[in-house]
Amino acid sequence: ETDIREIPVFTVRNTFWADYKDDMFCAKRKANGRKFKPIDPAWGGSANWAGGACHTLMALSEMKTDRHFNVEPCLCDEQVYETVLKNVRAWLHAHPGARFISVSQNDSDSRGVGCMCDKCKAILERTGSYAGSYILFVNRIADAIRDEFPDVMIHTFAYRFTRQAPIGVKPAPNVTVEMCTIEGCFRHPLNECDAIDDPHLKSDSFPVLLQKWSELSEVLSIWDYTTDFAHYSLTFPNFEVLRKNARLFADNNAKYIFEQGAYTSRNGEFCELRGYLFSRLLWNPYMEKEEYTRLAVEFIDDYYGAGAEYIKEFLALAQETTKDHHMTVYDHPTVLYPNTVRDLHTEDDPIPLTAEQVMDKNTDFTPYLTWYSALVPHELLTKGYALFEAAMAAESDPTLREHIETSSLQVRYLDSYYRRVSLDLARENLTRVLQAVLPETGERETQIADICTAVLEKEEAEYAAFNRAMYDDMLAH
Repeated sequence: ETDIREIPVFTVRNTFWADYKDDMFCAKRKANGRKFKPIDPAWGGSANWAGGACHTLMALSEMKTDRHFNVEPCLCDEQVYETVLKNVRAWLHAHPGARFISVSQNDSDSRGVGCMCDKCKAILERTGSYAGSYILFVNRIADAIRDEFPDVMIHTFAYRFTRQAPIGVKPAPNVTVEMCTIEGCFRHPLNECDAIDDPHLKSDSFPVLLQKWSELSEVLSIWDYTTDFAHYSLTFPNFEVLRKNARLFADNNAKYIFEQGAYTSRNGEFCELRGYLFSRLLWNPYMEKEEYTRLAVEFIDDYYGAGAEYIKEFLALAQETTKDHHMTVYDHPTVLYPNTVRDLHTEDDPIPLTAEQVMDKNTDFTPYLTWYSALVPHELLTKGYALFEAAMAAESDPTLREHIETSSLQVRYLDSYYRRVSLDLARENLTRVLQAVLPETGERETQIADICTAVLEKEEAEYAAFNRAMYDDMLAH
């Protein structure tokens, strides 16, 4: 008989990746915090929510608006308070046994702010943060329901314009503030890099904010971002920071952790590996680098079989080539893996083309698609194709080959972007050539646009066919 008992550092562990939609898989990986769909009690259950788990104030306050982005209710309005309290009670009665209910700001970009009426501005000036009015408001709700729902935690955010910790305001014991990492750099550990991707935000750095919120809160939550939300299938080499970030959260007494990833479906970008590592880190964020590396290597070896060494080489390449890049969760492919442009001719070089030839339908314009410059892709593309082809050649097991094929989709996704950039560059090259050759007339620009469209028709069709094949393979995998 074996009796093993452990107390995990994090009370609620939510790995929000596609594989974790399955209840049995959550139980196997010790995940108990699914925000948006409860885990069946037969598989251990979960820390369940009443109503939505985020951005709930529009619904709770019954805002009369068609849009909620950058729009917030006035939290000093007594009618807003009464309406929210009424709906909080209704949601909790409709979800018996729920442990959490969210009373949280509507979604926004960094330019969003709370209500700016005189009362709300006075709280902002007194507390030094938009979070001041939100914590005061949520505390009122928490106090009002505590006796009726003693086991329920009220959830709210430190997010975007409320990220700055307030002065003189402390969350109630039955309130958990979920601090969001969205503005951080995700290529370097959060406590080693203070790069913030949005200039609109003026606040302390994340480590300072984390410490302040930790000191204010009896129960601190973390909403962490772990993929590229603009491009789920783009290689996102954040594996080196996950362990250090998890330890940072634990060191600051965070208890509820939500690791948001590509949750809608498998994305072809190592979602399986990342989900596995998160499940281990959320159970033990204090593992040493050697153990973390061993777990990653063991997973890759088991998941990709004989092709594993090539997968490791691809990952190492992605990490090496991005080590000096401040990686955001909205990076475009050509930002994270920039192409270069090789110059071939200057404006002073003679162009062996006449206006008469331009008007000749038999003229071959192909040489002029790269007349001034040509695109040179990032080495992750050229080496990536070779490494995944080698991995496929090395492995014969159908299941393991399917794993390799799925992960190779990230290379094709990057290729798609380079193809688009290359086509746009080709159009630019040909446009510049035609502008230099054709005399200026009122119809010249229209004429040039028509020629470019006709010349690139075949290439555009090939590009569309490439994307269609990639899309079909994404569905298949």
